[in-house]
Amino acid sequence: MELKIQNQGEVELNNRIHKDYENSLLTIIWAKYNDSNHLVFAMMEFYPNEIEEISEISIDSIRLEKHDNVGVDIEIYFCRRKMTSQEALTTYREYIEKKQICLIDENDNIFIDGSSKHIQIPFWPKMTVGKRDPEFVLPFLSESSGCCRMHHILPEELDSTLLLLAEYEKPTHWMRERLLWDISVYPELLGSMHLILPNPLIRNVEERMIPGNPNRVSIFLELREGKSMDDLSDMKFLSVERGVFGMCNMKETFLSNYTEPRFILDFSDCDTEQFSFALYDKHRGLLEWSSFGYFIKAFDIDMRLANATREIHTPNGTPYEVTVYEPVSKVNLNNEEKNDWGERVFFSQVKRKQGRLAKKLGQKLFEPNHPEDAKIFIRELIQKASRRVIIIDPFFTTKELFDFVLAIQSPVDVTIITSKDVMNRRSELKGGSSTETIGDEIYTQTLSLKDKLIGYKIEIKVMTGDKPLIHDRFLIIDDEVWFSGNSLNDIGNRLSMLIRLPNPGEILDVLKELESKPERRIETMEEWKNKRER
Repeated sequence: MELKIQNQGEVELNNRIHKDYENSLLTIIWAKYNDSNHLVFAMMEFYPNEIEEISEISIDSIRLEKHDNVGVDIEIYFCRRKMTSQEALTTYREYIEKKQICLIDENDNIFIDGSSKHIQIPFWPKMTVGKRDPEFVLPFLSESSGCCRMHHILPEELDSTLLLLAEYEKPTHWMRERLLWDISVYPELLGSMHLILPNPLIRNVEERMIPGNPNRVSIFLELREGKSMDDLSDMKFLSVERGVFGMCNMKETFLSNYTEPRFILDFSDCDTEQFSFALYDKHRGLLEWSSFGYFIKAFDIDMRLANATREIHTPNGTPYEVTVYEPVSKVNLNNEEKNDWGERVFFSQVKRKQGRLAKKLGQKLFEPNHPEDAKIFIRELIQKASRRVIIIDPFFTTKELFDFVLAIQSPVDVTIITSKDVMNRRSELKGGSSTETIGDEIYTQTLSLKDKLIGYKIEIKVMTGDKPLIHDRFLIIDDEVWFSGNSLNDIGNRLSMLIRLPNPGEILDVLKELESKPERRIETMEEWKNKRER
């Protein structure tokens, strides 16, 4: 196969890759169903010339039958295949053009189809630069890869069968063992292909503050085997300084001025707090970057010595051991004179950041003896509902029905999940008979509300069993989930906390599962009432 060169940029990239890399490794997973092979995930990782040994993995597979929940017989395949840089570029370029990968096997050619329409990020032959980092969607990169130039191809649309693969444990577990990351956590990568080019010249960049001189930093470039500073003559080191009040300096350092891979950067006189850098090569483009980070200027060492083991015997549980430590010494190491004003500014910034985070999360603290503040806040939340309101509270009573549910301003589905213990308690509402329970009151009031609130769907569910299945209190508004430490009937009377969960999908999925299984002991009001009356 011969690589088709489209433009001058691709010519330069092709020539440069052949000089920088000899070999590459194709990691690929595909699924065979409906008599066709469909790409699940692929990456073409090139290896700098210092790396000679590359481990291949022959084709492995797993079969899923229709009864495995995917609705169709599927066979999933995995392999790692070594290629020369020329073969790898040809394979990748042909996938861009034909949406198909040809995997040459011992006995046959395997054709693996991608999506009929795909998106290039960025448009070939341009590259992005990234590394393994929680901020980026790059789980397939290893820590040792460092910064990599990359090209990404993603499908515009996914076959519904591929989407199902990410929902079931059997195929995802099998793929996780081979990819070493979980594709069910990154469903956006299904059907994607990636080209990965680690830095061919520099293995790692170390930056260290010079002890006793906080305005100077030492930069060390760990060169790859066989590389020298002559290979870095067309490269420049871009550094940015940030002080407590903003950016204060940026400078270019041309590596052609140095014969050794170590040099000193002098900071500007602006009380630099954070430092960031980038390495840019004239021919290869951006090769390395770092986000802003702090230098360690001072730290405490608290030394403790383990001198005993204490065995704890619980009244009704298994004994366990606790290691007891004895303080030995405490040392403070400080590289610079104490800066009181800088410390004040820093901690003030931290406090404001924490406040913004609390506001973003919806963290709300109600001080004791302020029940009305809590009621107003919760009513305002409920009034924002456009589809549903779900209240889960083992101590929910008729009082909360009037305090909160009636605050809903537009027709939505309302579900209240309470407990049988509360439902069986005697009603304390004015006019309630000595035999009437809270359950009777809620049932009567709910029927009345259904007649008055046309378009509203109000449903009461009861947790049965010796103990309520759910102890915690949750307020669900559309797809937001709020967690409360107190029941709604007591919130604001004592110190109370209400917080919006940052990952609501987790609790929503569990609650959906709990409600759908009869053995979980959650019944409708009618079911519970009929059983009680019998």
